[in-house]
Amino acid sequence: TIPKHASMDCNQQLTDWQYYYGRINKLTQGDPHLEQTLNSGLDGLNSLIYTEEKWLVEKECNSLLLQCCRLILPSNEHLVAKFCQFIYNAVYKQDVKVTQKTLDELLTFLIEFCNGCRDWSVSDSLRALGAILYGRGASCLKFCNQLLNTSEPIGILTRYCRSKNDDISRLAIQCIGNLAFKSIKTGNSLELKHYQLCYEILQRTMEIYLGTNFTDPLNACRNFNCTLRSLQNLLTAIQNLDTISLNPLIAVLRVFMLYGVEKVTLTQAQASVLLTQGGSPIKTQDSGTSLSSQRRTRHKTSSKKSGNSSINDSATQTLSTGAAEATVTMLSPFHKADTNLSIKPLVTSDSEYSDNESGQALKLKSAMSKVRLNALSCLQIIFKKCNKGISLGYWHYFIPDSVDSKIPSIFTCITKDYSTKCRQGGLFLLTALFDGSKAYLTAANYKDKSSGPFISFSYTLASMLHEVHRSLIKSLQQSNSNQLILQILKCITVVVMNTPYNRLQEGFLTKILDAILRYMHKNDQNIRVAFLACLTSVISVEGPSSEMQDLLSLSTYSSYNYSDTDNSCQLPEDIPWIIKLCNNLLYDTKRTINLDDSINSLSIQSPVAENALQVLIVFAANYPQIVWKSLHDITSIASGCLADGDRKITLYAVKLLEEIARIRQKNIVNSNTNDKESYLLEAVNYWKYLLTDVLPQLLQPGVNSTIRTAVCDCLSMIGPEVLHELPMTLRIFCMTTLLALSKDENPLIKASAIRCIGVFTTFGTLCNDSTFIADCIIVILDAIENVQINVRIKAAWSLANAIDTIAGNRLQYHENFSTNLVSKIYMALLKAADDNDKIKFNVMRALGNMLQFLSAQHLQREEFIDYISKSAIILSKNVGSGMMKVRWNACSALGKMLQNTAIALKTSDWTSSVFNTLMFAIETCKNFKVRITAAQALSSASDRKCYGDPALYASIWKSYVVCLSNSAEITDFSEYKHLNNLKDQIYISVCHIASLMEETDILSIRTQLSGLEDKLVHFIRNYPAEILQRQASGENESNKFQEHKKKLIDHLSLVLENFHGDGLEFLRLIVEKLSPDENESEAS
Repeated sequence: TIPKHASMDCNQQLTDWQYYYGRINKLTQGDPHLEQTLNSGLDGLNSLIYTEEKWLVEKECNSLLLQCCRLILPSNEHLVAKFCQFIYNAVYKQDVKVTQKTLDELLTFLIEFCNGCRDWSVSDSLRALGAILYGRGASCLKFCNQLLNTSEPIGILTRYCRSKNDDISRLAIQCIGNLAFKSIKTGNSLELKHYQLCYEILQRTMEIYLGTNFTDPLNACRNFNCTLRSLQNLLTAIQNLDTISLNPLIAVLRVFMLYGVEKVTLTQAQASVLLTQGGSPIKTQDSGTSLSSQRRTRHKTSSKKSGNSSINDSATQTLSTGAAEATVTMLSPFHKADTNLSIKPLVTSDSEYSDNESGQALKLKSAMSKVRLNALSCLQIIFKKCNKGISLGYWHYFIPDSVDSKIPSIFTCITKDYSTKCRQGGLFLLTALFDGSKAYLTAANYKDKSSGPFISFSYTLASMLHEVHRSLIKSLQQSNSNQLILQILKCITVVVMNTPYNRLQEGFLTKILDAILRYMHKNDQNIRVAFLACLTSVISVEGPSSEMQDLLSLSTYSSYNYSDTDNSCQLPEDIPWIIKLCNNLLYDTKRTINLDDSINSLSIQSPVAENALQVLIVFAANYPQIVWKSLHDITSIASGCLADGDRKITLYAVKLLEEIARIRQKNIVNSNTNDKESYLLEAVNYWKYLLTDVLPQLLQPGVNSTIRTAVCDCLSMIGPEVLHELPMTLRIFCMTTLLALSKDENPLIKASAIRCIGVFTTFGTLCNDSTFIADCIIVILDAIENVQINVRIKAAWSLANAIDTIAGNRLQYHENFSTNLVSKIYMALLKAADDNDKIKFNVMRALGNMLQFLSAQHLQREEFIDYISKSAIILSKNVGSGMMKVRWNACSALGKMLQNTAIALKTSDWTSSVFNTLMFAIETCKNFKVRITAAQALSSASDRKCYGDPALYASIWKSYVVCLSNSAEITDFSEYKHLNNLKDQIYISVCHIASLMEETDILSIRTQLSGLEDKLVHFIRNYPAEILQRQASGENESNKFQEHKKKLIDHLSLVLENFHGDGLEFLRLIVEKLSPDENESEAS
């Protein structure tokens, strides 16, 4: 029958609503017709149609909800049931936003009612409660204990989850899922303790379900699905999954991901034990060998199979619902395991299906596929959020390690599941397992195979990776569904991006290429895009192997039949086949002709073209040795794409031109003298073409900002040699264009132009152009105060480059640079020193160069004395705190300051602070690169007067010895590779410092080195020999250190000759111990 209001429009609905709203809103508690009016009013409200577009007025609706809470007594179950129906209609179907006051009143009312109501009215109240809780968990915190308590007094949801009535139990579980659901709109969530309560309740409910002998398997599926969906909401909302026990959860979800797949199901008894104990049943006879690094004991599993009955459709074989018994031995999640399977067919009927067996089987298949899909979704969420190092321990649950393995795995879902959605779910899960695991998969090593009984983890992991590749390729070849093909290609892309192929058998990348090339001409554009993305990942594999180099350098490839398409660029026969492939995809004959333009101007399919260009970009970046012979042809392809007019295609074409420019510049830099001239000529002609015919049109104000940004990035690849050879007009065009773009209001363009200016300031051709450098610094100083952090980061880097240039040519710039500009630079740097660390480390570098740049003439002005003092304080502060790159640059900057004798000789308040800071860094910093730079900085001064009084000077000696002593105590193994460099620098620094020693320093040195002198002498005397032993070709290095030692001994001997004061014996003893004996002299 058609509902009474089915034909009414929203205006009529609203009119009826106003009528019922007015009647109820006028009621008071003492009204004699209160119950009758409420009863008829709620009946009228519930008879309205709420499934149409939203028409309720939220303010009035909130008012009505509050009024009903005040007027209806919780003891009047009939009225409450009708009120609950209205709540569900308004809040769920019409998505009415309830105020906090209304929410509190409704929850108080419903909780009070649920605590004393009879079974027949529970369903309506739980349905209303679920509607209210959905996405509002963070607003219900004060009610969580009343809802979720697992101890006395037990929460209402906890109690109803344990109900023997499955409908009530499912509604309570849905309420928990709705409570845990994290609102996308507000982003608010529950507290951790409440999430843990929700998880505890769901886990307990799952235990009850798994331990129940369901007479109706469809009912079991409904219960499992409801719990799994609530679990999805919970897992999505929890920020840190380490707060819950993943072991039993993953074990049970693995059971359900195979639930109902033919011949791959577990008994309920087994699944129940999994949830409570958290292991995985072991198969009786393992066809393969699975060994961990720990000692293992073989376990056996026995299972009693329940009696079987047959039905027509074998796919209905499923989880045994009889009183199945299983003896299950449990393992930790880091041990491989499998199950002994027990299967029993189930038959049911439902009014929605025909009563024959076929209809029953279809209904059951559909219900069980939803269980599998929900389980796979839960696993996907877990492995997306879980630490990849932890998730690697669960791989054996899902991925086989040999071809002969009979263990049900994720590939059972991907290849045998009759539901396409479940197969896709398996692929989503496999993608989640691999995504972000690259750092951990480098542990794989196929060559690490032992001939004994022990099988290493690295070999097992490599075997798993082999099996993943084999199974995915097989699945791709056998799949006929476009949806599955698309997802398999996406999954292969992620797998390739995270797999260390240099540690596996060769040939897998070739097999992947052979498998995916058949999809390049698929009619489905999404598949063609996925194919190109997969091809890009294959070409992007790090450390190009000989397999890929040989394969990609071929002009023809057996799996790809090349033929020129209409309107495509005509390419030579000997060009690499990958370039031909991309050319064909870019100029496919199926493109539509753009009738607004000439007949030859074709509209390229944008997504396919973008990805084809990206393949060429990655190919050029990773295999320049193959591409360089075809640069002219790739340039023609890119130029043809520029003419298309599509914004995204133009962007990728510019990026391809940039990559071509990078290859040409590398050829110039790395070539020998004979080839350099020809490479330079080719590059000059290339840039003449770009700067004349291509880039000026793309830099016009009306062009998209992203494209103009890409053009700036491209200009930075021009190179100093090419710029020097370009005609003056083009050089001026480059410089003026960049200066103009650096003032653009768009932050992307501005940042890119500023970065390019920073590159240009390092060119030798422009270093002597003080006017251009000054103009560059002026625009950079403006950009370093920009509100956009990305602009400031680029500006700080470019300013540091520009100051490198003026510091390297300081004599010239002392004459040509205005003092006013130098002052502005200092002011900008001192201000930027308080900015983000990403900006700060370049500011430290720039400050060091500016301190080195200053001359004695600058120091005559009081403002520069103040700048130096502030700079010293800032640098000292940053040596001791902040990210390591900031500290490293701050140490380097202090070293450059000490190199400037005009500054170093001026004794100031900051002098002792600078030296003490550097000494502290040398002795205590955990990062050895910072120690090395600090040691170098301390020995930067060339005059003894720079080191202050004898006490300060002698303390520097002690710092070097302390550093030498504690450098052996390495807490971070990654620092070990820098240990020898640290020793080298200490040796050089000590020799330099000691070579500046004066007679007045001897007594202080003796005091500071008390008890340490033997260690220092032993190090200085024997370290050159240690270097000779350490390095196979270290003779030259050893000789350099011998020269340092000789210089030191000569200086100390000279001091000893003229010294007769206190400390004479100490100095004589040092010199005698350092002096080589006869055998050493002969060896030397």
